[in-house]
Amino acid sequence: MSEVVEVDLERRLREAALAGTVVDLRSRDPRQDDPIRGAEWGEQRTISAELLGTLARTADVDGRPLRKIWLRGARVEGALDLEGARISCPIILQSCHFAAPLMLDAAEIVSLDLAGSRIESGFFGRGLRCRGDIVCGRGLHSLNSFEIMGARIGGDFDAADGIFENAGDAALAADRIVVEGGVFLGVGFSALGEVRFLGAAIGGQLSVDESRMERTSGPAFSGDGMSVKGGIFFVGRFLIIGETRLLGARVHGQLTLADGTMRNEDEQAFNGDGMHVDGAFLCRGLSVEGGIRVTNSAVTGPLRVSHSTVANRGGVAFDGGNAQFNGGVSCTESTFAGTISFAGCDVRGDAHFRTVKWGSADGIALDFQSLSVSRGLYLQPREAGDGWINLDNVAAGHLSSSSETWSRGYELGGMTYGQLWEAVPWPDGRTRWRPRSSVDANLEWIAGNRNGYLPQLYEQLAEYYRATGHEQRQRAVLVAKQRHRRRHLSPAARAWNVVEDLLVGYGYRTWQALIPFVLLLAGGWWYFGHEAEIVQRNPRLNAPDFNALTFTLDQLLPVINLGQRDYWVASGDAQTVATVLVLAGWVLTTAIIAALTGLVRRTS
Repeated sequence: MSEVVEVDLERRLREAALAGTVVDLRSRDPRQDDPIRGAEWGEQRTISAELLGTLARTADVDGRPLRKIWLRGARVEGALDLEGARISCPIILQSCHFAAPLMLDAAEIVSLDLAGSRIESGFFGRGLRCRGDIVCGRGLHSLNSFEIMGARIGGDFDAADGIFENAGDAALAADRIVVEGGVFLGVGFSALGEVRFLGAAIGGQLSVDESRMERTSGPAFSGDGMSVKGGIFFVGRFLIIGETRLLGARVHGQLTLADGTMRNEDEQAFNGDGMHVDGAFLCRGLSVEGGIRVTNSAVTGPLRVSHSTVANRGGVAFDGGNAQFNGGVSCTESTFAGTISFAGCDVRGDAHFRTVKWGSADGIALDFQSLSVSRGLYLQPREAGDGWINLDNVAAGHLSSSSETWSRGYELGGMTYGQLWEAVPWPDGRTRWRPRSSVDANLEWIAGNRNGYLPQLYEQLAEYYRATGHEQRQRAVLVAKQRHRRRHLSPAARAWNVVEDLLVGYGYRTWQALIPFVLLLAGGWWYFGHEAEIVQRNPRLNAPDFNALTFTLDQLLPVINLGQRDYWVASGDAQTVATVLVLAGWVLTTAIIAALTGLVRRTS
């Protein structure tokens, strides 16, 4: 560069800085003014980084303060070194070309605008302090690492429509950044390489709108441990290839993932393990290849997944294990290829899984083991694909389901509920819910449990009928429990189980013992009165008249003595009949006593 040109540019830049006006070196030819062609710009558009840095470090010229350093369309030659500098005016370097790095580590600035510029060797602003906004979007193109770790920004960090490339490493590294305003990775934002906000503190919102992030391996977006006071919004046809991580993040407001695509096949596409959301967590219109994981998280508002497709075939499509959702859970009009897991979750309110297509080729379609739902658990799939349902140890205020829910198998061990409801389609296409009261249908449902005979399932169903005032149905369930139990007994115990069933209905129908008793009494009365050979036990005694009815009762009642057997005895074939009656009496008495004392009502 000639000395004349350099002196002229220096003068123009200094005068413009004092006046707060722009030095615009563009040619007005859009193709020629593109910073990608900056290396071709001649000396008329070239300014040395040393001159620019010296001016920036100058507080005033001849006692007059600098108002603004504003340069547009320049090729900055050399590294712009402002490390540790205290700069008293805003810096605006728009549509410029930087072949060498920009170094602002530990600098203190008013504001910085790099809109539309091209930075080929990196930006380094570690520990930077900025009182206002930093604009590094609006057409900015960074071809190396853009680092602002530990920076403090008093305004917004605006990278909307910025392009950041550093494949295989961090394209934008903002660990531990503190932003009083918002962070905008909005329309047109693109990153090839990791976008990293580990431990960041953002006073406004984090907005990712119509953006693209891609990393060939590892996380594409990392926000582990970050705190965002204005909510997080991934919206507007965004595309993220690689993992999106918010491990342990704290979101003071709403977390929204809407109308975008997330791809990390066979791995976690979104990982929010241990995060805390003080608001709603909304997933709407998503297309996800990979899993969504929010295990061990706490969401004070509702979790709503709607009109989305999540595919992690052979793995877990949605994993909310051990999380807490204080505003309920709603998954509707969505498709899941892979397991849906809410194992160990605590849901305050309703949990809806309705008009959803689920299925997992790996075995479990729904893993709700130890899920707690304070109100209703609604299971009404649009289509149930491969895979069974695990409801072991689920506790729900009421369980509402459709017939399609149970078509692929299920486990119910330890499940508790207050009420049972079933879906009933109406002519208008909507679904109504009614109590599921059919004993036969409910017993068939219990018997279909993959774990086989579990007495607790029968006891829970019996408790449901008791609580709803259906005592007869309650007894029918408890009898069915013992009949199912019979299949697992030894031959001898099985035989006694049959006796208990027939005679006293396992203690729930003790009146049944009257049927064989009355039949035996009537048969003995007739037989001993007409056909039997009855003789006096001791002819020398003055015996009362023989009474066939009383004599039969004396045989059937092993404890009570009515006096007939003391004076009269059956002889010949009648002796055999009398022995049978005595044995039958003991069996009946034992069964009745066992029923009355509760020995028959086993719980295992």
